[in-house]
Order: sequence, then C-alpha cells, then structure tokens
Amino acid sequence: MESFEYQLNSGQNLFIREALAEDAAQLLEFVNLVGRESDYLSFGSGEFNLSLSDEQKFLKKCYSSKNQLFILGFIDEQIVATLHFDNIIFRTS
Repeated sequence: MESFEYQLNSGQNLFIREALAEDAAQLLEFVNLVGRESDYLSFGSGEFNLSLSDEQKFLKKCYSSKNQLFILGFIDEQIVATLHFDNIIFRTS
C-alpha cells in the first residue's frame, strides 16, 4: 500500500500508511490512551494487555497478509488514528 498525506482544515498534515512492526510500542501507547478516554470500547484503561512482542508479531502478520490491512494515521509523527481490516472466511457445511 502506498502512503498518503492530506492537509486538514486545521492546517495540520495527516500522514496515512500501513502499520509496521516498528510501530508497536507507539500503537500500544495510543490504544491505552484511547482506552482511558472512551466509554465506547470493549476495554478500558490498562485492560488491553498485549505485550510489545505480541503486538510486533501481529503487525508483521498483518503486513505480510493478503487478507488483512492495518493502517495508521499520524500527525506530527504521533498516531492519531488506526484502522484494521480482516477478511474472515466462514465455511458452511
């Protein structure tokens, strides 16, 4: 996936690209921050207990997968948005 940059109405630039294993630490910080700020998630502050190593493995898997996509949005090199797509195939008998 190629990366994209958009100028927002605020004048800030939003940079969008596929997540990499190197983003794992910052992504975990972001998820925990959002967990503290929102009542509309299935987890709260400190309840997202994925290790750095497991997050790195997950991001590597997403990056190399043909049926998953994990993208991140950055402003000033800080994650401000995430989006994960996963094509799950259900088999019926």
